[in-house]
Order: sequence, then C-alpha cells, then structure tokens
Amino acid sequence: MSPENRAQIFFAFWARERTITVSLSLPLFLSFLSFSYVFVCDFAARDANLSSFTAVFSAETLERMAEMKPMTQEEMLDISGVTISKYNKFNGERFLNITQNYVVMMGRPSVE
Repeated sequence: MSPENRAQIFFAFWARERTITVSLSLPLFLSFLSFSYVFVCDFAARDANLSSFTAVFSAETLERMAEMKPMTQEEMLDISGVTISKYNKFNGERFLNITQNYVVMMGRPSVE
C-alpha cells in the first residue's frame, strides 16, 4: 500500500466526513507531527470559516513547531508566527496536546 493510500485511510478514519486540503508548497514528506499540526490547522480554519489552514499558522511556523516540540504555552509563544491572540483564537491547547502525546510516544530530542 502506498504512503498516499495509508494517509487517506488514516484521515478517512480520523476525520470521517471532513476533507483536508494540503498546500502543495509544503514538503511532500511531512513528519507525523507536522502532518498532525496541518490537520489541526485545517479543522481550526474550517471552524473559523477561513479559506486555508495557513490562515491559522504558516507552513514555516508549523515546521518550526515540529522542530521545537513546545510542551507549554510559553514555549509555543516563543515560536515565530505564534501570538497570544492566535493561541487563544485557535485553541493552542490542541497543538500542545498533539505535541505532548507525540513526546510520550517518541521522546523529545534536544533542539539546537
């Protein structure tokens, strides 16, 4: 089974009737963590009637978030592109929950 089919099955199971649109400007291979952030951004964008997940956080911000693996609000706010306004508006706790679950499963290597 191809990676694309596995991703479609995963999202069909997780999102049920929702459809996700991923920008072609993102790398073709995303880490599970990055992919999860994109998915949560897509939900947040749809809930706020925005046209794209990048209206929530840019691709660069999501990539940096995946590198830094913020565990607290303070760590997340240290990432360029994350403001207290966006954190509150788009429920930053959802992103922290993803990171915390990922770290429990995979660990948190130090970032230089």
